[in-house]
This record gives sequence, C-alpha cells and structure tokens, in this order.
Amino acid sequence: DPFLHSLQTASKVREETFDGWTKVQNSWFTYSEEGNLAKDPQQVQEQLERVESLLLREVAKLPGRDSRRLVVAGFSQGVALAVELALRRGNALGGVICMRGSALTMTQAQLDQHADLNGLRVLAYHGRWDRLCVPEEAGQSYEPLRGKGADLRFIVDDTLGHACARGRQQLCGGEVQKVSEPL
Repeated sequence: DPFLHSLQTASKVREETFDGWTKVQNSWFTYSEEGNLAKDPQQVQEQLERVESLLLREVAKLPGRDSRRLVVAGFSQGVALAVELALRRGNALGGVICMRGSALTMTQAQLDQHADLNGLRVLAYHGRWDRLCVPEEAGQSYEPLRGKGADLRFIVDDTLGHACARGRQQLCGGEVQKVSEPL
C-alpha cells in the first residue's frame, strides 16, 4: 500500500546495567544512575544516526518525499529515540507514537535548540503498573513536547505493566487499537 508503509528496527545487543542488574540484551543505550539520562550520550547519538539514516531512506520512497506521511514509533527505550527524532525533524513528521517508555531528560537550553513542533501529533500509551517507567514520571517526560507546540495525548492503560504476555515486550490488543488510531 503506497499510503501506509511500516519499517521496524531493533536495537543492538549489548550489556546493560540498570537498577542493580546486568545482562546482555537488546538495548538502544545504557541509562545513567541519575534516572532518565543516558550514561553515555554517544550511544544515543550513534543509534539516532542509524535510525535517522533509515528514516531518510524511507522518506525518499514516499510520494513527493513528503516526510509528514511518516509516523515514528518507539517502544520502551525506543521512545527516547522517537522523541529525539521528533525534536530534530519538528513538524515535518506525520506523528510520534510512544509505547511504555519515556523521553530522556533535557534542559531548556537543549529544547531551545530543537525545531518547532506545532501540529505534530504525539500519542503516548503507558501501563499503569509499569515499574520501569512509572506513569507519572513518563507523563512528565513528554510535557516539553507540548511546550514546543506538539498535540500530546497521554493514555494510561490500567491493565498493562511495562511488559505484556508473561514478560515479553509485545503489543497487546487494546494498545494496538489505540496506537493505530493516528494512522
């Protein structure tokens, strides 16, 4: 279908240490001990460059190379990358879908360097029982987007934690329905 195109990418497998545990797993970056910050900002930068190159290749395939036909989504840590891509690209995207994750903490000076988000639709879908990304903190992490003009909708699902289906990170029925609405 030329009107809807989907591209999924996964993070690298790396050793990650977080909240007292260490294991090798898919991970976009390692969190710092201070919370919603990257321990090594270069990890985030490398992943952003990788995903942005994919995004640019996809835009080249779109009719008229109209990047507003492209919706960027992230799950868990991928939310931080999706939000950062939105901040870099501004309202030149069709929207951002954030699932069970949060944006990285930014200073006002960092935010001021980013594009205007007027009219950019952002849907954040979160689980009430999420212990990794507590809903109240996750919700606050998106507020700077609203401050930049984004149309932010934050939904908390009372049936979800951070994972679904016995710990596997996958979309659940209600979540699929809600995140499909902007498409």
